Amino acid sequence: MTADRTSAIEGELNHLIDLQLQVFRVQPSLSPEYLFVLQLRSRKIHELFGKLDRIKRARARVKLPMAC
Repeated sequence: MTADRTSAIEGELNHLIDLQLQVFRVQPSLSPEYLFVLQLRSRKIHELFGKLDRIKRARARVKLPMAC
């Protein structure tokens, strides 16, 4: 179940990052409206990386043996 969540988040991250890269390859100058869209997308990427980090840290804690 956790692997499915991480795969879904990683897939969404890859998609969003690809969209960002496409824009920078094609657009010589960006309108204020498009810059706003890019900023929103960047925030979403940051949020998803945070979720992915929390999931992976929780998974690592479960796998580590407890010290006595």
